[in-house]
This record gives sequence, C-alpha cells and structure tokens, in this order.
Amino acid sequence: MATSAPAGTRRSRAGRALVAASGVALSVVPWLVDVNRHHTFGPGWGPHARLHGTAGVLTSTGEGALVTALALRPGQPLGVAAALPALHWFAFNLAALVPTTSVDEVDHPVPRLAGRFPVNLVAQNVLGLVAVAGWCLHRWGTRAAAGKAR
Repeated sequence: MATSAPAGTRRSRAGRALVAASGVALSVVPWLVDVNRHHTFGPGWGPHARLHGTAGVLTSTGEGALVTALALRPGQPLGVAAALPALHWFAFNLAALVPTTSVDEVDHPVPRLAGRFPVNLVAQNVLGLVAVAGWCLHRWGTRAAAGKAR
C-alpha cells in the first residue's frame, strides 16, 4: 500500500506550484492586458511609448519563464523565483503614486471594487501575493520536513 508524502513535502511542493503559477501569470497576463488597441497599441501611445510598452511585455515574458523554470526545479532555493513576480506586480502600487500616471486608460476608466479599489491593482496585488504565499508555504514545508528528519 502506497503512503502519501509527508505534510512538509506536500506543502513545499504546493508552494513551488504557487510560485510557478505566478511565473506563468507573469508571462501571460501582460500579453492579455497590454497588447491591444486600447493600451500599448492605442492611438494615444506614440512610437517611443509603444517601444517601452512592448519591451515591458517581452521582459515580463522572460521573467515569467525564468520564475517558472526556477520554481519547478526541486532542491533549488525559491526566494529569487518568488521575489521577481512580487516585485513586478507590487511596483504598480508605487507607479500609481507618481504624478501624471494613472491606473485608468484614456476614455476607459478601470472598474473599482467597493467603489474605491481599481480592479487592475487588486488583481496585480493578488498575483504578487500568490508568489509570496507560495514562498511562505514552501519554507513552512521545508522546515517541517527538516524537523521530521532530525
């Protein structure tokens, strides 16, 4: 009769899976929300701004692939893999505070949760928190597994 993996190992694997999921989101989400005629390729964006927007999407794709690869390598530290998506997504909170920036697109206001919180920032914070939660779960599982081995 097969036995299941110890709880620490299951938590560690689940943490890696969450960090990997955040890496996949980092690769895919910018393509879904930024590469369209209302955003990066909209009429309000000049060629140089489109260059920056496109470079940002391509950078996110590469970062996400790296995060996913690191997260799926058992035995490798997970801190950097979790830090990349957290830094990427949480940076939008600070960027929104810079004068002349906005979470809303021209002629396309972003819906608000509870009338106050922009859904795009909420979603980005959730994606960052998934990476942080994955790292915490992995650490908790790794420590539990190490404690059982003693």
